[in-house]
Amino acid sequence: MYKISLQRNKEKSKLIAFCILIVFLSLFLFLFSDKLSNLSFGVLSHFSNVNFFWNQSIKEERDSLLNQKERLTSKIVELLVLEEENEMLRTALGLGLDKDFNLLLANISSKDILGNSFVVNKGKEDGLLKGMPVITEHKVLVGVIDEVFDNFSRVKLITSEDITCDVEILKRDAFGLLTGTNISLVEKDKGIEIGDAVITASLGGLFPSGLFIGLVNEIVKDETEHFQTLEIRPFFDIKRIKKVFIING
Repeated sequence: MYKISLQRNKEKSKLIAFCILIVFLSLFLFLFSDKLSNLSFGVLSHFSNVNFFWNQSIKEERDSLLNQKERLTSKIVELLVLEEENEMLRTALGLGLDKDFNLLLANISSKDILGNSFVVNKGKEDGLLKGMPVITEHKVLVGVIDEVFDNFSRVKLITSEDITCDVEILKRDAFGLLTGTNISLVEKDKGIEIGDAVITASLGGLFPSGLFIGLVNEIVKDETEHFQTLEIRPFFDIKRIKKVFIING
């Protein structure tokens, strides 16, 4: 009987102790809840700041690499442009164009294929004048300066219908007048054939002699006429040309 009573007292003591512990913990949490919240917030804020600075560092490194890539890409483009210009100059020098003409290298800024014209990035400030011939590095006549502005000019293609040019059919001792892609006033008895080369003639016209124009593509004869008409295919393809030389003297 005494043992049972003692055991019950022990259980009551444990229960009381447990209740006291619960009360103590509740009181502790109540009294120090603000401090615990501040502590947990501080810890979380610390890790949040670390994460922010880490992400910021990664972003700055990425931006730096992107800037370096852009600078390198720009340098590569500049080198490619210079190489292209140097190649054109080497070709022109190889043909002796620098001995025959004063040349100014120009970039084509825009093209009007239907309008038979294009714009170059040279103008009055570069000494350009209306009527100056425009050629490629291979001595192919492309057109003529038609309008001049301060920093750019419009070039009209030699194949335009409103431009005429005295021409010669090589090795045939034949001459004619080029308008657009047609050559008129060519004598019939010159033995001209498809594929014959056409160049500018030295008949006191607008263009220097010896500039390449194109190949005879078609021959039209009229038995009642003394002359024949030729159709040419130009040596140049305006869609592929990026740079030209302007003969400025």
